[in-house]
Amino acid sequence: MALNNYADLQTAIQAWADRSDSQYVAAVPDFIALFEANANAELTLRTRFNTAKTTLTLTSASPLVALPSDFLEAKTLINTSVVPVQVIPIYTATSLYTAITTPATSGPPKGVTVTGSNFEFAPVSDTTYSIDCYYYQVITSLSSGSPTNWLLTHFPNLYLFGALVASEAFLGSDPRMQTWGELYDNMIQKLDGSNERGQYGGSPLRVQVDNVV
Repeated sequence: MALNNYADLQTAIQAWADRSDSQYVAAVPDFIALFEANANAELTLRTRFNTAKTTLTLTSASPLVALPSDFLEAKTLINTSVVPVQVIPIYTATSLYTAITTPATSGPPKGVTVTGSNFEFAPVSDTTYSIDCYYYQVITSLSSGSPTNWLLTHFPNLYLFGALVASEAFLGSDPRMQTWGELYDNMIQKLDGSNERGQYGGSPLRVQVDNVV
């Protein structure tokens, strides 16, 4: 059975659940939406497949810069307007101004946090800076108008089993739920392994320790 798009996924969910009654069919989009909400909170789904890059412009007019529309979580921010380029540390809102001891002094950004729908940089910028922002994208909700996304393209089985698990409240104590949950967990582990191999080529990660003189 193909799992190429939103319609395919709905058909597969109905087939696996062996339910074609109108009440269940009407609820299938809800199962998919519930899985998507859970998946955006799943740390394993911070992968190379949903890593994106954009360029932010920070000016002296405001310490705030709008988040990308598909923003889920910041990964790395780099000030490319200085030589050498500088990685901007990411802080919590509280620790940002604890770490930046002189927030009233203007200058290049030394730290950043997420405030609502904005990045907030400190200290106050003294000029215009270009900031390369690497971030994780949300899982875009499937719909008839948006029939696929990165997760369905690369891991359709995860979508299927995740939606079936999300149907538990509807189906009640279905004995198949344990099997679906195990298949879902197995796919999460495979995604994690695929992501690590894709980024690091399967080589063991090494910690470099600088020589201390």
